[in-house]
Amino acid sequence: MKSKSPIESFKKMQLFFNQRIEKQKENEKEKIKQYFEETTCIHHLIVIDTFQINNAEHELTKRIGHYCKDYNVDFMILNYSNKKISFHPVLNGLHIDSIPVLDTITVLSLHHYSMKISNHKTLLCMWNPVPFILKSINNILSYDGFLSAHSPIIDGFLQSITDCDKQYGYLCTSLPNSLLLPLDDQLPSQLSIFYIGTNWEDSGKRKDTVIRKDVKLLLKLLDQKQMTKIYGPKQYHNNEPWKGYKTYQGPIAFDGKSVIAKIKESGICLVLSTAHHIRSEVCSMRIFEGIAAGVPIICDMNPFFQKWFGDNLWYIEGETVDDQLQCIDSHIQSIKAHPEDALDKVKKCRSIFTTYFSFDVQFQKIINTIQNKEVIADLKLLTVVK
Repeated sequence: MKSKSPIESFKKMQLFFNQRIEKQKENEKEKIKQYFEETTCIHHLIVIDTFQINNAEHELTKRIGHYCKDYNVDFMILNYSNKKISFHPVLNGLHIDSIPVLDTITVLSLHHYSMKISNHKTLLCMWNPVPFILKSINNILSYDGFLSAHSPIIDGFLQSITDCDKQYGYLCTSLPNSLLLPLDDQLPSQLSIFYIGTNWEDSGKRKDTVIRKDVKLLLKLLDQKQMTKIYGPKQYHNNEPWKGYKTYQGPIAFDGKSVIAKIKESGICLVLSTAHHIRSEVCSMRIFEGIAAGVPIICDMNPFFQKWFGDNLWYIEGETVDDQLQCIDSHIQSIKAHPEDALDKVKKCRSIFTTYFSFDVQFQKIINTIQNKEVIADLKLLTVVK
């Protein structure tokens, strides 16, 4: 019996593997089709994971996941580097192009370093200051639409570089109502100032984005007086940014809620903006974390804070570090001396948050706008972390 040549054997093996791949593709298509036909989810949200590291976007992704669980919104994470879905019970490992293009599917990007990478409706969150996004104009122009963070400066800049209005609603660096801790009827007996960060000046990175011109010295003085509880990475860019700080407590888990619990334990939240955030009139996530914790908030004179929360916050004033330190100490003494007034301000901040800034309110409007109908009619009044 004549044996097959190596070429014939190779072709036969190649045919076998090709048929196997085609079978896998058919099975995959059938699985996807069945999933979207049988799903009871009201919407499908795919969040682009730009960095695949523990950072602010990672924390926000976790919080969006909490929101989606509360409202029966399908939640997927899209790995930006390989364009595959991850951490999904059914669609895990699938390429984004395998997912059908439907009105009920939205891809959301949390950072301008990413760009639109599929045919799905893809929206970009515009919550980074204008100087941060200047090098990403081409990425920004690739999107189908944008979500405003209530910054007239950023919104005006975006309108100046686009040929049409593509705003689909508002989304701040916020969190869902389900992550709000209960409000207490009295202040803790011991109050410390919560602060978290990477201490940029000591890391040798991002020197152009100073929080305040003397933030390093201010934090050191607060630390020396044992007024703070400082959290953040032990190492950052091969440095130990908090080395020598007496009140450094260590890192906090990036799970979307642990930082809120630590703020609650401290009793007061320190919220400092970069100079660029102040000029662009936009906030970071810290103020919403402080509100979620239900504690008094001491912050800088960011126009965003002043516009939305008015005199319900305690603002740092003074041209020198000594003046700022004295101002902070004065605020703490006032909070201790007038606890009822302090708690009333905390309650007012919480009310403003649940009215305008919670994911519950903001995603309700976004999803309803995308689907052009009232998909989410009622908001869940959840006030305790699950």
